[in-house]
Amino acid sequence: GPLNIGNGIILGTGQVTDAQGPNEDPSTQTSFGTPGDPDLEDLPTITNETFDASTLSFDLDVPSGVSNISFRYVFGSEEYNEFTASSFNDVFAFFVNGENVATVPDPDNPNNRIAASINNVNHGQGGTNATNPQLFINNDPYDGDAVTVTPQNPPGPGIGFDPSTGDEPFNTEMDGFTTTLKVTAPVNPGTTNTVKIAIADVSDRVFSSWVLIPANSFVVETG
Repeated sequence: GPLNIGNGIILGTGQVTDAQGPNEDPSTQTSFGTPGDPDLEDLPTITNETFDASTLSFDLDVPSGVSNISFRYVFGSEEYNEFTASSFNDVFAFFVNGENVATVPDPDNPNNRIAASINNVNHGQGGTNATNPQLFINNDPYDGDAVTVTPQNPPGPGIGFDPSTGDEPFNTEMDGFTTTLKVTAPVNPGTTNTVKIAIADVSDRVFSSWVLIPANSFVVETG
């Protein structure tokens, strides 16, 4: 089920402990005052400066006979739902040998894929202008803007909640997050491959975002 993650890796643009539930604030944030990441700024659809980047880089020695690696991740944020379709397009990427492989379908071009970011996975605002809603889970409390969506409009899992009458559907501070997405990526066998995981705020330093990679989900595949 959603966020059924025990152990693993979490990176965030704010305090990683803030991703824990319950959801008590629609705008949880920490501004570290640290730089962004140029690799994220070079991604298509990311058109603004990044801030408070969190990255993890390592070399991966791939045995002969291994053709792919795979992993699973969940990307979530406090930018949902108020700041979808805006410049505050927080983004996550998983670079293998310099190429981002954590991508989602491009609604404007079925032959293209785009980065996992706020503007590329959402229910829209008030259920309009959604992008990849089938990949999005809403956990956003009703707030002064009443920016909420239902599973029926547009289709997709999750529903906004009224904190005065009930608890959040999912036990996380994140106002919205992706379904657990699996990525399979080619690697160069018999040599060292580079891996970089990165997440950053876009356009400003506020409203935190996180990425979670479950333990034991990062595997090599022979074939």
